[in-house]
Amino acid sequence: MRASQIVFACVFFAGGIQPGWSQRPGDGPTRRIAGYLDPGTGAFRPIFPKSGVNPRAEPDVTPTTGKLVFDFNITVSSSFPAGEVISCSVIASVYDFTNNVDIAESAGAAATVSGSKATCTVTIPYSWPLADPGSETVGLSYEILATPANGASLTRYSTRTLASIPVPATGATTTQTINARI
Repeated sequence: MRASQIVFACVFFAGGIQPGWSQRPGDGPTRRIAGYLDPGTGAFRPIFPKSGVNPRAEPDVTPTTGKLVFDFNITVSSSFPAGEVISCSVIASVYDFTNNVDIAESAGAAATVSGSKATCTVTIPYSWPLADPGSETVGLSYEILATPANGASLTRYSTRTLASIPVPATGATTTQTINARI
């Protein structure tokens, strides 16, 4: 091989390899496609927003409104130091499959303690933009916390998932009684 061929080969290969060396893992497009892997077929199924719809915009529907009220009756079986604060909280969540909107609401209240009984009421007023509220359900869960009055670390914690309920009719007040023990 002549010297000119060797120089040409070096320049050609070095020129072809160099762009690969200059790329870093962070370079390139950052767009992702929302979707899921279909376990039945193993195929990727993209989820496309409706044409012309901003996926971050609120759906153009009349919201479903109302109140969720949770009455807690708690039996206090644990021993707590004086001044312990018991509180209740609730989480309600609903997913609107039509508009691909996930909604979660939470609220809490301090309990009134008398001897070995504690009570509290937690109310969640809501306004949910659901395209088809009659076909959706509300997932519910609650937490009961016991913490020292000085704000030190948590003394006792109890959580539970409740049965899902259908989305209540607009304007409804839905009350649930929760009997618990900590």
